[in-house]
Amino acid sequence: MKSIKEKQREWKKNEIINAVIDLCLEKGIVDVSIEEIAKKSGFGNSSIYYYFKSKEDIIKEILISGWKKMISKMKTVNLNYDKPYDSLIELIKAHLEFTKENPKLFKFISKFTKAVNSKEIRKLIKQENEIYYSLIESCINKNILKGDLKFIYNSLAGSVRQIAQNDELTIEEKLNYIIENLNKFR
Repeated sequence: MKSIKEKQREWKKNEIINAVIDLCLEKGIVDVSIEEIAKKSGFGNSSIYYYFKSKEDIIKEILISGWKKMISKMKTVNLNYDKPYDSLIELIKAHLEFTKENPKLFKFISKFTKAVNSKEIRKLIKQENEIYYSLIESCINKNILKGDLKFIYNSLAGSVRQIAQNDELTIEEKLNYIIENLNKFR
């Protein structure tokens, strides 16, 4: 059980993180200063530096945490390689559910991942890619999908990124659009 002091620290850190996400989505990561983060979060500059070394440190932590949360959501899917297409659809659905549950975080990681050079982030991206790759490859091997593995993956990833950010569609509508694009490879 966390102490009141630990809960308070966690709350402050989350307020800072939420301020950074909001500011970066509004202005971009380059144009956000520690002073703006402090003002938006309601804390002084010293509080920001108490929890983080720099703005880059905050951004990196948000990205790592976001990727870990997304992969964790994807790992809730029971992958069945006897029915890889069904598993692929369930994986996409889990991905879309993550985007609905964490819309700002998803937009943040989609927009700013390439801006940060981090081995840990690259490792997490590779993990996500491998989950999709294995299912797509299994679909190709079973003649469910036809085409080049990388091309199908890139097409699918582009569809998911683009459609997932459309806040006007339900998860089912988004999933239907993605399936429609994926079916071009059947």
